[in-house]
Amino acid sequence: MTVTHTFSVITNRHKIGAHVTFELQGIERNFYFYVQWDPNAATLEES
Repeated sequence: MTVTHTFSVITNRHKIGAHVTFELQGIERNFYFYVQWDPNAATLEES
């Protein structure tokens, strides 16, 4: 199994993306995911 990946940050949209390519049983497959956040959201503070 071979796995490659790339990560990118899209700052104007507050988004992080990832692209993972892997080969399984001779077939190349792709997996994409994105995480988007609200820069104005409250943060969690632990005490």
